[in-house]
Amino acid sequence: MAEKESSNIAQQKSDVESATMHSEELRPKKSMKCLAYVAAFAVFLTVIIILFSLTIMRVRDPKHRLSSIGVEGITFNSSAASPSFSMRFDAAVAVKNTNFGQFKFDNSTIKLAYKGTNVGEAIIAKAQARARSTKRIEVLVGVSSNNVSSNSALASDINSGILTLTSHGRLDGKPTTMADKDQQVHRMEPTTAEPKTYVGSASVQSEELRRRKKGMKCLAYVAAFAIFLTAIILALAVTVMNIKNPKFRLHSIDVEDLSFSPSTTPPSFSMRLDAELAVKNTNFGHYKYENSTITLAYRATKVGEALISKGRARARSTKEIEVTVDVTSSNASSNSNLASDLNSGILTLTSHGELSGKVHLMEVFKKKKAPQMNCNINIDLVKKEIQDWNCN
Repeated sequence: MAEKESSNIAQQKSDVESATMHSEELRPKKSMKCLAYVAAFAVFLTVIIILFSLTIMRVRDPKHRLSSIGVEGITFNSSAASPSFSMRFDAAVAVKNTNFGQFKFDNSTIKLAYKGTNVGEAIIAKAQARARSTKRIEVLVGVSSNNVSSNSALASDINSGILTLTSHGRLDGKPTTMADKDQQVHRMEPTTAEPKTYVGSASVQSEELRRRKKGMKCLAYVAAFAIFLTAIILALAVTVMNIKNPKFRLHSIDVEDLSFSPSTTPPSFSMRLDAELAVKNTNFGHYKYENSTITLAYRATKVGEALISKGRARARSTKEIEVTVDVTSSNASSNSNLASDLNSGILTLTSHGELSGKVHLMEVFKKKKAPQMNCNINIDLVKKEIQDWNCN
């Protein structure tokens, strides 16, 4: 007897030692998993920052193009002594702003030239092109050869029937996106003229005031980006990181081999219940639970019990568990209400179950959760079937 006890003690010590060694072996693996998930989260944030920089923070040069043009009132003189021409252009100019902020531009001009000599000019009033949109500007340009009448090639060009003019236009402005960067819309094609440098109102501001404005803008953009990241973290916390209690419910139940005797002494009943239970896990991590039991009772006296083996409900899924419970009134035969309940034709049983386990989120965060199931089951003894049940 003593030898048997000593062997049991030795076996228990061996089991404890092996469990300890297994736990020590798992510890480095858990640390590596934790580092891997932290690195994955860092990469995730880096990708978001890069995408943010390549899209919203990247300021592109708006496009300034001639959209359409029509000519009216054209007259010309092709004589070699005094060649001349005059006409009027009705043009539509498009400013395409692909940035995530509006583009404000100042007053500017569009010039038309013949072989480098200015023959017409139109003013574009200051305005703004909204974010990621195209603004159309209607302009009217009067063209005259008064400045080029001495050009020796003018008469031959008019006599050829084709007159070539060049246009040049430039908008000076600033996109109001999350970058402190002045952008200019360059000349419209075709052109041969050199762009002029316009002096904006910013040139008259003091250097100190300009620096202060830039500092304020920088702080505003940093704050906006911090709010953006905070919103992402809060969204993760509210959805992925918010661990809820899984739901443990009775999905369906059937009765078999039902027998009862209200007139015997003592009265009795027996049956077998085939039930399907559901563990609904709405979390973003799987739920591991240990072995547990489902207890059925008649007026608080246990009349049946079923074992639920340990298992796992995957993330955002429902695991179904099938159990069979043998129910007998051997423990409740002394209850004074049993005979009358059996004579009524309806037998009410209560069931209780509780799962004990942990929700594993990315194998780093683990939180204990113990969902419960409490149900009332009404059994029709005459029809030998389940009348109804309700759980809370």
